[in-house]
Amino acid sequence: MKYDPRGENNTSGADSGVTGSQLAGPLGRRRRVGDRMMIPTEDETLHWLITDDGSRTLIDDAVDQSYHSASGAIAESLHVYLRNSQALRRLGNGQPTRLLEVGFGTGTNMILTAAMARARSTPLEYVGLDQRWLPPSLLSQLDWGQATDKALAMHPELAADLPPHFPLEVARVQEQFLRHWSAGWSHSVAENRRELGVRPGLPAAATALLAGDSLPEASSVVSLHIPVSHRVQVTVLRMDVATLGASRNLPSELFDGIYFDPFSPDKNPDVWTTDVLRAMRRLVTSTGRLTSYCVRRTVRDALRDVGFSPQCVPGPPGGKRQVLLAIPTIGLLP
Repeated sequence: MKYDPRGENNTSGADSGVTGSQLAGPLGRRRRVGDRMMIPTEDETLHWLITDDGSRTLIDDAVDQSYHSASGAIAESLHVYLRNSQALRRLGNGQPTRLLEVGFGTGTNMILTAAMARARSTPLEYVGLDQRWLPPSLLSQLDWGQATDKALAMHPELAADLPPHFPLEVARVQEQFLRHWSAGWSHSVAENRRELGVRPGLPAAATALLAGDSLPEASSVVSLHIPVSHRVQVTVLRMDVATLGASRNLPSELFDGIYFDPFSPDKNPDVWTTDVLRAMRRLVTSTGRLTSYCVRRTVRDALRDVGFSPQCVPGPPGGKRQVLLAIPTIGLLP
């Protein structure tokens, strides 16, 4: 879950063109918001938005937030998350990589990351966290292979370090993801942590995150394991991310990178607390990176307080002017 369609998704200081009042309107037909097409979904609180690079994102009317940048969902994922986290470089170099995503949403960041790992035959353990899981019938309306092809044609600079057949790999990963998501979604959402979350065969990173007393006993955690390939393992956890801030004995230096991508601090304040960010600092390796769209001063100050060195770096092509990169302070663990 991604950009605030108003304040956090500005491009060079200009508004993204999507406001709460514009999101209101009758269901059952397509309509335009400025130059962008809105398409209704089976859920009256969600609408598809055709972003500027041709890819889709979701607008959640209930909280007035978009899951990805209206300026380009694919461009955001590739630039803000894969490139800035150095996941793209690591996977391209064949380095085994563990990644954590806070705000799994539509699975866009995961699909693009897993496609890179699969294309380079690089071991990847990917753990995605989200309290809301979207139904397969909704996610099946995405065509990330074709969308990636369009986005790379529009922004050829994004293709640097990507294999030439990357859109095809994206399509293959999405097919694998949807097959497992459809098969396990209905069953998984009804299960609890002990029955499904911690079980034999779960990838090591997810097992370490859930094991023992690292999470409060009261938290309800459900998992879905998605083996994209023998080397590429994805685990999606349905959980209240805010519970990480109260976790006991979290493992240290578990992930090489963190995609921190929840809804904005205004709409989802419990996930942006100092305690949760401290948990992120503990979970990331000393050479890892945390990346996010949100460059708010209060967030940067909190990251600094828990042992990160945050900085504003250039945003994606056609998107907002600056995004966030946070590098751990060497040798400091909270």
